Amino acid sequence: SFSSIADLEIENAISQINHIDKANSITINCATTSENTSNIVSRLNTYLEENPLDKDVSQRVAGVSKLVGEMMGPIFIALAIAVFLVFMVMVFQFERFDQPILIMLTVPFSIIGVALGLLAFGSTLNMISLLGIIALSGTAVNNGIILIDYMNMLVKRKRENALTQLGYDISDDSFDSNGKAGYETDLHNLQESIIESAQSRLRSILMTTLTTMLGVVPMAIGTGEGSEIYAPLGQAIAGGLLATTAIALFLMPVLYYILERRKLKIT
Repeated sequence: SFSSIADLEIENAISQINHIDKANSITINCATTSENTSNIVSRLNTYLEENPLDKDVSQRVAGVSKLVGEMMGPIFIALAIAVFLVFMVMVFQFERFDQPILIMLTVPFSIIGVALGLLAFGSTLNMISLLGIIALSGTAVNNGIILIDYMNMLVKRKRENALTQLGYDISDDSFDSNGKAGYETDLHNLQESIIESAQSRLRSILMTTLTTMLGVVPMAIGTGEGSEIYAPLGQAIAGGLLATTAIALFLMPVLYYILERRKLKIT
């Protein structure tokens, strides 16, 4: 019998032994239900720092956390490329650098709206919400382009009217109108142009923003199975658009006035 040659006991044991680089390895899998992956990894790393493994044992995180870490670099590169392309398009449109830089200020301000949007829905910044920031880099500047382009048109129109009343011939293409009407006149025309532009373009800016925001609201609410995957994308876009609209309506006219008034003083 077996008892004459060995002692038999029933114990739990692993069904197979896996190896990575000829070393024994164990993979621990889990499925999250309420907490996001980044918080779990952070808590796991904190626990391992407080309770270190043996010196011969090493550990590394894989799965979704590894994928997110590998995707961060390409995502930030895509964001930088998107911002650069949008900026260059505006440079060609306005034929200058200062006003496109002014409009591009709405992009970092949109991140504030993204954070508030995610916070309002109880979500966190993840790979999906970062894709929303990339999308915002192209849509966040729309309101600024509409407003500043109309301001430029009104400033030019009022300056030409003032010069015509002073008797200048503005039909010549080589005529330089800068400073000809006087600083006080140009400053008054600038102030009127900013006020009229803000009043005239208020409705179009609000309608453009609302149509886009209402389009992503169902995605942001995220009801149904699997909604936690795509909901941060809608929440990031909705929050970012709300912030950029406020910046375009309240802050951008002030910055535009400061920029153009400085030019008037120089000329």
